[in-house]
Amino acid sequence: FIQSNLRTVKLLAMTILLLTLTLLGVTDTAEEFTPVLEGPTIAPFTKDMLLEVKTNSENGSKDKMKLNFEDKNGHKAGGLLIWFGDISSYQVKWCYEWWKALPDSLPEEDDKVWGIQRTDQGLRVSCNGVTVVDELLSNETCVAANLRNPWNVIWGREIARINVSEADTASISYRITNGELGKRVPLTDRSLASQYEPP
Repeated sequence: FIQSNLRTVKLLAMTILLLTLTLLGVTDTAEEFTPVLEGPTIAPFTKDMLLEVKTNSENGSKDKMKLNFEDKNGHKAGGLLIWFGDISSYQVKWCYEWWKALPDSLPEEDDKVWGIQRTDQGLRVSCNGVTVVDELLSNETCVAANLRNPWNVIWGREIARINVSEADTASISYRITNGELGKRVPLTDRSLASQYEPP
């Protein structure tokens, strides 16, 4: 209940800010973010596009970004979870069921813009312009159990849209662009052994 109210306050504040900037003529309509309200479906979305999502969640808030990828028929085509726990972490849905810690170099500021992009090989995520996740999906990395379809069937589907889950408590607003994901940096401080299950 408390998390739901906090999200409502965040959305209201962001909406007021966007309206104020629009009235002042500060925003460029081509670059405006759309508030996330009650689990929207973002479409169309393809591998050529970049989804940017704004969050304002502190580490330890237990907020969660929860995005489900779907094909044109509404079938699962992948997904991403980001958990703002004491250690910020992520999970590539329908690939593996544990959590991996995000890099120590994650930007410290609470206001973040996450760039999310499907690639031919997997999934890439940036935070404030710096790549923090670059997953190459394979039989070695994807070992999720209890799936009706193998990971390569789910992730092999052609993505057509993204559904923001109603359980998402972190995403404030989003936009889709055709731009580059952001500058690439070596992910030297991310260990695949850094896997744990958040509380």
